[in-house]
Amino acid sequence: VRQAAGSLVRGAGGVVASIPESLAIAASGISTAVGGDVGVGSGDPTKAEERASFQLGQAIRRGADALAPAPVEGLEGSFLATKVPAGLGSAGAFMVGGVAGKMLKVPQWLGIAGLGSAATGSEFYNDAKSKGADDRTAYLASLTGNLVGLSEAFPLSKMLNRLDGVTGGSFTKTLVEAGKESFEEALQEASQQFAQNYVAQKLYDKDRELLQDLKENAGVGGVTGLLLSLITQGIGK
Repeated sequence: VRQAAGSLVRGAGGVVASIPESLAIAASGISTAVGGDVGVGSGDPTKAEERASFQLGQAIRRGADALAPAPVEGLEGSFLATKVPAGLGSAGAFMVGGVAGKMLKVPQWLGIAGLGSAATGSEFYNDAKSKGADDRTAYLASLTGNLVGLSEAFPLSKMLNRLDGVTGGSFTKTLVEAGKESFEEALQEASQQFAQNYVAQKLYDKDRELLQDLKENAGVGGVTGLLLSLITQGIGK
């Protein structure tokens, strides 16, 4: 339980942290491309890590780590205790973003897509840098992640719409809908992982296998989608 709770908090915190991080990455990427400073920051404008917004994102991650229960030794790679709760935390944060966007007169799907783009772009960037990629390569990886992350809107916006009372139905319909949405979320997560592996293999990690972690992430997406679908259908009725 402690490991699951910690993973849930870190998953949600990672999404929040990705917002300022992605702003810094975008500004530094543009600065690198045009040869001048874009945005407000200190130090080298082409280094995302030296921008205040990126450092804010890192502080948010540290804050989430501090709030979350300490990891349980031996469970760091657990599918049920770590991977699935982290997926639920990030998906929940995306859905909260969709609700917040709606309050600001922004379509729910657009709010989720924006957060998905920021989170995935930041993830691709950090993965590239951890493998020793140069700044330009990391920025290209991040841009690819931004595009891939837009796909978060497809399964999650439909679930969120259900909370407005759009969907009801029988037990059979509930199970069918949950199965469909579980598949959609599994496919989205698998596609996102494949895209990250492809970018890594072509840009900064030649030894990365295209199918690395594909089954595991598809499984996480499937379980996350199933649970969220059943929860939102239950609340929406």
